[in-house]
Amino acid sequence: MRILLLIFCCIAIATLQAEDITLRDGTVLKNVTVTNVTPAYLSVTHDAGVAHVMLADLPAELQKKYRYDPDKAAKFAAADAEAQRQLIQQQQKLTAKQQASKEKATEDNARQQPQATASRHGTGKVYELWGRVTQVLPQGIVVDPSYPGYVGSIFVVKGIPDQARLAEGDSFRAKVAEDGVITLPDVGGGNHTLHAYVWRGPSD
Repeated sequence: MRILLLIFCCIAIATLQAEDITLRDGTVLKNVTVTNVTPAYLSVTHDAGVAHVMLADLPAELQKKYRYDPDKAAKFAAADAEAQRQLIQQQQKLTAKQQASKEKATEDNARQQPQATASRHGTGKVYELWGRVTQVLPQGIVVDPSYPGYVGSIFVVKGIPDQARLAEGDSFRAKVAEDGVITLPDVGGGNHTLHAYVWRGPSD
């Protein structure tokens, strides 16, 4: 047992020992250290870096040392190439899946964005409202629907084409669409929030 262990250690030391190797085509690799042996090639480090050296390119004595068999080398090379092909294919599928997911997220955002933008510009339910103008502001007009026969909250209407023609005290009646709320400053320095609508056309 000790003898076998000693033989194995000697082979390992010989494999890891740095040496110069002259390939069949005359290429010289300086201070080569073999780090891995396969039926088709050696993984080595040398003065110029790291490399895979094909057993077929080694001189005869080294081919014998590393038990080079052309048939085994060909089978190993084919299996290794297939494994690499499958790995590349898996990576390509993963990349394509990630890209498709990214594109879908972008499309979903693009579909949602117009809806979000539209909701801020009065695409809610359309009403016909009327009342009396109490204020004309840059943002729109403030309308008080509290006149005889009706009790309600004042509201703001935005986007009226002929707003410049309106003045405080004028009657107002039009089709409007819900547009959330709007916060306006109070005379006393505070703020108050009103229902907001967007002008959608004259009343029938």
